[in-house]
Amino acid sequence: MKQGSYCAINAIAWVIILFLVGCQQKTGEEDGIRKTLPKEGDDAPLFSLKLLDDGEFRLADMKGKPVVLNFWASWCHPCRIEAPVLQRVYALYKAKGVIFIGIAIQDTEAKARGYIKKFSITFPNGLDTTGHIGEAYKMYGIPKTFIIGKDGKFSYIHTGEIAEPDLARETEKVL
Repeated sequence: MKQGSYCAINAIAWVIILFLVGCQQKTGEEDGIRKTLPKEGDDAPLFSLKLLDDGEFRLADMKGKPVVLNFWASWCHPCRIEAPVLQRVYALYKAKGVIFIGIAIQDTEAKARGYIKKFSITFPNGLDTTGHIGEAYKMYGIPKTFIIGKDGKFSYIHTGEIAEPDLARETEKVL
């Protein structure tokens, strides 16, 4: 075997070994992030949100009321699929006192307003312009839905597009 071929095979073998070792190791930082992700039963972080249609939403003012928070973005394809589901479930539960709030992240006001109009969304929405709300809720993927019970604790957390039966069932549980 030629010297060049041996070196190439040796280099490829080392790359594969390092890749496999890297895939199996977890850093303390990853474990720390996993341990701090919100989970059912945790207190929902309090926040204030300027709404796109004027006014302000303050989670602290919602004690005793069930709240459905949905994080979304206009550029997010699963969010677009989920938007009509959220609107339909909101229409079913608004008369029962369930508060729905949409929180657009990593978006512009113009695009957020266009999204709301396109999907005929009637529940209040705001734009997390600073990223502080997303940070408090440990956002790492969208869409993400949090259902908060009357006690201010997370009742249900779902990352990804949520199915209508699941959203309705979990919303029913917090009445």
